[in-house]
Amino acid sequence: TAWNMPLAPAIAKTWGDYTKLPLQIGSTFYWWVPDPTFLLLDPVEITFPPFDRTAFLRGDKRTSPTALSVDKYVSQDLQTLAPEAHHLVRGMVMDLEGVNDMLRDQLETGNSSRDVACRWLHGHEDVWKPWLPDPTKCFSGFGLYHQPSSNFVTNRRDPTGLICNPCPSGTFSSK
Repeated sequence: TAWNMPLAPAIAKTWGDYTKLPLQIGSTFYWWVPDPTFLLLDPVEITFPPFDRTAFLRGDKRTSPTALSVDKYVSQDLQTLAPEAHHLVRGMVMDLEGVNDMLRDQLETGNSSRDVACRWLHGHEDVWKPWLPDPTKCFSGFGLYHQPSSNFVTNRRDPTGLICNPCPSGTFSSK
């Protein structure tokens, strides 16, 4: 074989068989991530040299395929309809280990996804806090508004009582 790895591909008859085989037989197996199915086995990824398109086209398939990313998609008008939600989603970045930690937590505790996510949020404020929009940085069509005085303002030095309010019809925020 190309990498001196004698392999014999096998196909499980059912999903149940597929998920049981790696637990019963010490072997390599195919797995998607993030996914909790084999997470407690603490698997190690087999890595090959980076993808080489030229070699691949010549029939040399000894390199890894190109990496796939897990992406987020939103409605094309989310930024207009819900700018704060758009900002939150845009800023959300989680590494695979963080996702795996939550999946592992759920497997070990049997808790609901909601409980696990809540526990993660309480323990990782340093990760998610930067995802939140600054309430004093207004989006298009909004101006900085001081609630106690009921006035639009231009200074955010003291953010106490400041929110973003829609600009009155016929006006706009200059900053």
